[in-house]
Amino acid sequence: MSSIFHFIRKPRHLSLFLIFFLFFYSTHLSGQFSAPKLSDQARVSLLTCDPGQELYSVFGHSALWVYDPYRHIDRVYNYGTFDFDTPHFYLKFMRGRLNYKLSVSAFNYFYQDYVRENRSVREQVLNLTSKEKQLLFQLLETNYLPENRYYRYDFFYDNCSTRIRDIVFKASGNRFILPENSDDHKSFRALLESLLAPIPWVQTGIFLLLTRGADQPASDWEYMFLPNRMEELFSVARDTDNLPLVSGSRTIFKAQNVKARHSSWASPVTISLVILLISVLLFMFRNPESFESRLFDSLLFLLIGLTGSLFLFMWVFSAHQVSHANLNLVWAFPLHLIIPVLVWFRRSGKFLKSYTRILLVLMVPGLFMMIFGTQQTPVVGYVLFLVTALRLTDQSGWLHPVQKKPE
Repeated sequence: MSSIFHFIRKPRHLSLFLIFFLFFYSTHLSGQFSAPKLSDQARVSLLTCDPGQELYSVFGHSALWVYDPYRHIDRVYNYGTFDFDTPHFYLKFMRGRLNYKLSVSAFNYFYQDYVRENRSVREQVLNLTSKEKQLLFQLLETNYLPENRYYRYDFFYDNCSTRIRDIVFKASGNRFILPENSDDHKSFRALLESLLAPIPWVQTGIFLLLTRGADQPASDWEYMFLPNRMEELFSVARDTDNLPLVSGSRTIFKAQNVKARHSSWASPVTISLVILLISVLLFMFRNPESFESRLFDSLLFLLIGLTGSLFLFMWVFSAHQVSHANLNLVWAFPLHLIIPVLVWFRRSGKFLKSYTRILLVLMVPGLFMMIFGTQQTPVVGYVLFLVTALRLTDQSGWLHPVQKKPE
């Protein structure tokens, strides 16, 4: 002990000792953090916000509001915060490597944001005991510590709604029970359908990316990855004494003159059918070596090859399990990117025929996997499968053998 006192006698050593002590003490305090004591007037509410016009907001939003007028506590906890300025933002999002964080604001700031976006906000006051409210407040404040507020976002299993679901049920000791769902446990894909229907191009893109993991039946607990579903299930949850989880609800802000999204005639299905029609006409009336066929195949297989590259990227490099082993790779094969080059060189004709014939053979069992497999494929996927098969057949020369010119 005397050696320690001897060490800190010197000013330089004393300053180092104080820095070390303060660091250790602050770290110790962060682990023992205690939230302020709530009064009997405190209430905890689930806030549910309707979908917005931006892509990231089409699924709605949830937040928790802790309000205690006696203690002057007014805090909205929002697990859906992200930073667009994050380096490689979209790449990290696609790979499932994007961190979201818990943010906290006064209710008025949160409210004004949704008024500006013209998105309805509803409140459900949670029927928790004083002890449960305090525990929930403690858990939220602990989550908000700098070392805890960031988390790895997962759309289906760990998002702004599931975080609220988990922390509310944890604070209440899991005493509330969800009734049996009348939806016969829809799949994750089916749950998204109604929300994405007004934006068919986005729906088609997402549904082509989703694989069999999104087609598994979701439990009542898993339904709550969507804010509107969590709002519905919270309203009917009860404990063993038949006490409801929600003691009261109200609409805080009602959106005015909401503009419904209208699908144009140029829907993905319509466009894909037009492409199929052009493919049939080229197959019937043109030679695969004609300028029209080459131009069409160049554009078509460039698009299909790039689409397949995205599917492969999401399988190999993404942490999103619901994008792995995509059966749409049967028709959207990344190596199709060589076709836009090969069709313009006569010397590559033999290689191109061999390539297309091998792919056509492989597409036969692939079609059975698409039809009878556990992954649901949207209509556009089947149409593009037919388009791909038709153009590969045309290039293979099986049904249109090239006639040799007489010498």
